[in-house]
Amino acid sequence: MHSFVSGGSVRHAGRVVAYTAVVGLLASGLVTIDAVASPVTQPAAASPAQAHTPLTRPDLMSAALTARSSGQRVEIVAAEDALSTTYANPDGTLTTESHAAPIRFKDAHGKWQPVDLTLQQNADGSI
Repeated sequence: MHSFVSGGSVRHAGRVVAYTAVVGLLASGLVTIDAVASPVTQPAAASPAQAHTPLTRPDLMSAALTARSSGQRVEIVAAEDALSTTYANPDGTLTTESHAAPIRFKDAHGKWQPVDLTLQQNADGSI
């Protein structure tokens, strides 16, 4: 018997099914966040820089729960790639912002870093 999903992909496929089920239950209203997680609180007086800092969570499940309880969209770190950013929305949907050119790259340690498009002239005149 052959499987449509091979080797290490079985675990990934299982996670996708689990995440899809959680998001579906949240969107349908059959499961409420109050029973699962406490609401995320923001500091009372945030500086302007902090006010625009988006919420982030490492995976789809925690992002969906945080979005629902906070009423704000939450970035899903595990879904990041060089060309897009995906968010969990409070209504249970997902939004992916795609870009024509890379917005981030992986550094020598495998961590995503934003692409810096600013040019600076060095003391020797080079850019």
